[in-house]
Amino acid sequence: MLKLIRNSLLLLLTVVMVTAVTGCNATSKKETLSTQEANEKQAVASTHVQDKENEVIEQKKKEATKETNSKIESEQKASTENNVNEKKQKQTKQVNQASNEKKNTNSTSSTNKQQKQIISKKPVEKEEEKNIIIFSIIGDKEVGTIFSKSQVEYKEGDSVLDVLKRVTRGHKIQMEYTGFKATAYVQGIDNLYEFDRGGKSGWMYRVNAVFPNVSAGAYHLKKGDKVEWLYTLDLGKDLGATYK
Repeated sequence: MLKLIRNSLLLLLTVVMVTAVTGCNATSKKETLSTQEANEKQAVASTHVQDKENEVIEQKKKEATKETNSKIESEQKASTENNVNEKKQKQTKQVNQASNEKKNTNSTSSTNKQQKQIISKKPVEKEEEKNIIIFSIIGDKEVGTIFSKSQVEYKEGDSVLDVLKRVTRGHKIQMEYTGFKATAYVQGIDNLYEFDRGGKSGWMYRVNAVFPNVSAGAYHLKKGDKVEWLYTLDLGKDLGATYK
């Protein structure tokens, strides 16, 4: 009997313990599930917060980028406007410069025209006529022309001999004479001397087709005279000499 009671008590105790353990396990399981759910909810909430923060950061980046682009566009626009203004100023300067140059040219042209008109109104001064004669030196047939007929300038008061000396000296033509003024006598020109072609040969001069009967040093010239030095073989007869 006692044994039966004891077994019954043991069985009852066992049942109670099993029930308690089972309840504890169920409670523990329930608590574990609750903890997992809480963790999952917290994780989801944390994910939402992180996504929100990322969205805010991304929005700020977009706004910063937009602001930067807007600033760059503004700077580019300002730079473009400055370039346009500089170009316009340069063009305006060039136009003004061209206009000023044209005005200056017109002014200079007008001044020159006025000066020309003033000059044209001035009486034309007659150019002073130079003292000119026609001069030549001709030898015999063998020598020929020594100095071709040319216009020669002379000084007031010059004699035929003065011009002969100046021409021969200027053209390096040999000439020799003796005497002075009324006693002057030409002996040779270009190494052709008196008596080289006979006892009646020598040098003579002729003015305006006339053989003057005075020394070449004593005959004074006037404008337009035609003076010829000629070599005679017969005291001038071969030249048609007629003395004045």
